[in-house]
Amino acid sequence: MSYSLEFRPAALRELRKLPPEVGDQLHVIFEKLKENPRPPGCLKMKGDAGFWRVRSGNYRVIYDIQDSKLIVLILDVGHRKDIYN
Repeated sequence: MSYSLEFRPAALRELRKLPPEVGDQLHVIFEKLKENPRPPGCLKMKGDAGFWRVRSGNYRVIYDIQDSKLIVLILDVGHRKDIYN
């Protein structure tokens, strides 16, 4: 059972701004999220929204899991100092 990935336009814009080596690291994370949207090391964020986050070095990926549709929606990507603002 494999999930599909969808990106919010803002997440795609942020992803394009990142250095190529960081983008490559995050693409590995994206592929892993397709197979297991709740990998070891991911955390459910506090609050009512129920979003998840996974880290790759100093960068974070915030996403939503839609189990009924088998979709992982990437909401935001960025450096840890900027992502939570």
